[in-house]
Amino acid sequence: MNVLQIDSRPFHRILATGHTASFPCHLGMVDHLPAGLDALVITSDLQSREYGDEPSRAA
Repeated sequence: MNVLQIDSRPFHRILATGHTASFPCHLGMVDHLPAGLDALVITSDLQSREYGDEPSRAA
């Protein structure tokens, strides 16, 4: 599976509860998906996300 394209403009933003931060959602295209899959959701590690000078907090 190879990533062919990732749209530069997000189609949606998820707002972080209690913060002014938001997380953009981008659409992408791959050459094929493994058998049995219709779509993938890919995220990065958001645990160490910081808001300005405020240190990150564990949930």
